[in-house]
Amino acid sequence: MEITTGLFCGVISSTSPRAQGFYGVTIKEISTEISLMRPAIYNYFETKEEILLGLLTIEYGEWCAGLEGLIVSAKNSGSDSNGRVRYL
Repeated sequence: MEITTGLFCGVISSTSPRAQGFYGVTIKEISTEISLMRPAIYNYFETKEEILLGLLTIEYGEWCAGLEGLIVSAKNSGSDSNGRVRYL
């Protein structure tokens, strides 16, 4: 199951009229937001904390991949002539 950034956005974000914050949101509201039955969510996650952790893990991985791409691009293009970019 793929987790997207939209998972919590409509339920938790401060711009949402239904914004309640992380601790005010229920698994039922999350399941409604993503159009997935609540029991199906429990096949993958036991708590909403696990859902958030899964989301953050994916986002962090994508962020790291993007950063690595920028580093490689900078090294290949020679734009890092002063050695400011170091591979992590």
